[in-house]
Amino acid sequence: MSATLKVTHIEGPVVNAAGFQRGVRFMEYGFIQNVTITANHADYDNFATGKRQRVNSMEGHSYLDNTAAEVPFEDTPWYGVAYESPEQDPVGVGNQLPATILEEDDTPVLAGTNHMWLTVPGPNGLGAPLTDYVDRFWMTIDFGLFFAVRTREDSLSSQKVYTQRASAYWTFDGTGTINQGDPNNNFAGKGDWQAIENRTGNYMMCPGCDPAFEEVNDGSVVPITVGPTANEVSNNPNLAYWFTRLNPNQ
Repeated sequence: MSATLKVTHIEGPVVNAAGFQRGVRFMEYGFIQNVTITANHADYDNFATGKRQRVNSMEGHSYLDNTAAEVPFEDTPWYGVAYESPEQDPVGVGNQLPATILEEDDTPVLAGTNHMWLTVPGPNGLGAPLTDYVDRFWMTIDFGLFFAVRTREDSLSSQKVYTQRASAYWTFDGTGTINQGDPNNNFAGKGDWQAIENRTGNYMMCPGCDPAFEEVNDGSVVPITVGPTANEVSNNPNLAYWFTRLNPNQ
């Protein structure tokens, strides 16, 4: 995913006849990204004791996202570089500042499972363990990318409020079947991934979404602006782990 947004000028409230704009010098703006791990599990369909799934504990949870270089999360949620307005408040309505081009790229990395072969106890916990090869991955990550602004002035914690000015939503879909291989040819092709019909297997804007940023002017704030970030969680085995469950769709 690549995103580009151009900021042409910044204006603050005019407070006197000379056109003095208050508060502009405190403004900080940039991108913030939130991520939801909508699906992250694998199916194993051929156990005599019932279908199983291997599930990542991050599935179903939402996080602040950031670039790998920003791990660990410190004190601000910016995705990449934050931009600051000039040191002095401008004078005159419509005062133009040099245009700022905000650009960000993201290439998600997600494991489909931690066991291509899954072994479970035999029936009723007795007999030889049972082993099956993975049949498919379910990997869907939904992203919200927000152009946001805040004040750096520390007054009643106002510097912790990140107000949306534009938003865009996109998805990474890595869902696909896993080839079981040709048993008559040394299982040739085993492990090959193929997208499931009607799934992109790639990046896409959410269904029906405009690929352009949509202006936000209702005062909405960015939903998640504090850590731990998705990268921090996924890199910590005490926070992110795999577990096995019966497939609810037997």
